[in-house]
Amino acid sequence: MQQGKSQQALVSLKRANELKPDMPETLYSLGRAASLAGDAALAEESWLRVVELKKNTAPAAQSHFGLAALYRK
Repeated sequence: MQQGKSQQALVSLKRANELKPDMPETLYSLGRAASLAGDAALAEESWLRVVELKKNTAPAAQSHFGLAALYRK
C-alpha cells in the first residue's frame, strides 16, 4: 500500500487473513486496502472485527476513524 499498489496489497492481505485469521494488524491493513480499492463492505467488516477484538486500544481507535470516514462517504 505504501507504494500505491492497493489492489495488490488487498490480494496479499486477504491471503494473510485466510492463513492466520483475526490478527488485528492484518485486519486493520485489510480494511485500509479495501477502502482504497472501493470495497466498502470488506473495509467495514475488517475494521469492525478489529474493534471487537481489541476494544479500547490504539488499533481499535484507528479502526473507528476508518469507519467514520467510510460512513461519511
